Amino acid sequence: MRYSHTIEQAIRKATLLHRGQLRKGDGLTPFVTHPFAVALILMDYTDDEDSIVAGILHDTVEETDYTCDEVEKDFGNTVRTMVESMTEVKKRDEGDIPWLERKERYLSLMKTMTEKTLLVSAADKLHNLSSMLYDYETYGDEMWKRFNAPADKRLWFYKQALMILEERLDSPILTELNRTFERAKKVFNVNS
Repeated sequence: MRYSHTIEQAIRKATLLHRGQLRKGDGLTPFVTHPFAVALILMDYTDDEDSIVAGILHDTVEETDYTCDEVEKDFGNTVRTMVESMTEVKKRDEGDIPWLERKERYLSLMKTMTEKTLLVSAADKLHNLSSMLYDYETYGDEMWKRFNAPADKRLWFYKQALMILEERLDSPILTELNRTFERAKKVFNVNS
């Protein structure tokens, strides 16, 4: 995929929306590095501009005040549908939704995602796992204090997501995701 005006728009939008947010793993890295890395990963596996734009914007509705209607207005219905189908609902009237419930809902959503959206989800999972491995090399077990769930629970989620992806997605990204997952199990000393 070649760089485009629309990709530049998405980069600028994500940069502004995620301004001041930090990644959990080290608490220092700007959050926006994540959607940019997801887009870079996607560029190895697809030439579809909407998928790459959705990769850049995939956390904007979940993590900022940007709405699905605004995504559609700015980037079209296809990108909106992809972003919306990947967005975890974190709150309800009575308060925050527990981590496990959110992840179970996401896994359920994965069973209905389009193949394009599943590819974005796979790139997201690949970068998140890779980032956790990178941060673990620096911070060790101390890193887990920044997350809402310990290593075994997080790897349970990734295993479930990987099983759905293997069933529903035909892409070479799964080879890299599997390799990274197996490495994470060893490094984090988790049997799943």
